[in-house]
Amino acid sequence: MKCEACNKHEASVQVKQVADGMVKEVYLCAGCAEKSGMKSPAAMADFLFGVGSLPSGSAPKASKSCPGCHMRSSDFQKNSRLGCAQCYDTFSDELTPMVESMHRAQRHTGKAPAREAVRAEVDGLQAKLQRAVQQQDFESAAEIRDEIQALESHVS
Repeated sequence: MKCEACNKHEASVQVKQVADGMVKEVYLCAGCAEKSGMKSPAAMADFLFGVGSLPSGSAPKASKSCPGCHMRSSDFQKNSRLGCAQCYDTFSDELTPMVESMHRAQRHTGKAPAREAVRAEVDGLQAKLQRAVQQQDFESAAEIRDEIQALESHVS
C-alpha cells in the first residue's frame, strides 16, 4: 500500500483515530511519519491528541519537578509515563485536560469488578428493606431480605 501523504513510497506506519464512533485510518511511509513528528509512540500520542503542543502565542513554562521522584514535566512529555503516585498531583494541571480529551471524562465510568456491582445492588436493596420495614410492609420486606441473601450467597 502506498503512503497517503506522498503517494510515492510504501506505507509502513498505520495511524488509527476514533472520533464520534468513526474510525479513521491513515497509512504513511517512514519519511512522511517522521516529517509529521512521529518518531516514537509518545510522538504519535502528541500527533493524535496534541499532548506536547503549546497553545499558539504562549511561552514554554518552567519545568515542574515531582517532590517524590524528581521527575520533570519534560521527562513526562518524552516518555509518556509518570514516575510515582505523587506525579499525578504534581502534574494534575497538565494531565486533566489530556485525560479529558482522550476519555471525554475525568472519572472512570467503565466496568467494575463483579463483587462491587453486587455490593452496590445489595446496598440499594438494604435501603429498600429499611423503607419497607418502616412502612410495616413485612411481605415486601421478606422478599427483599430473601433477595439480599441470594445475592450475598453468590458473592461468598
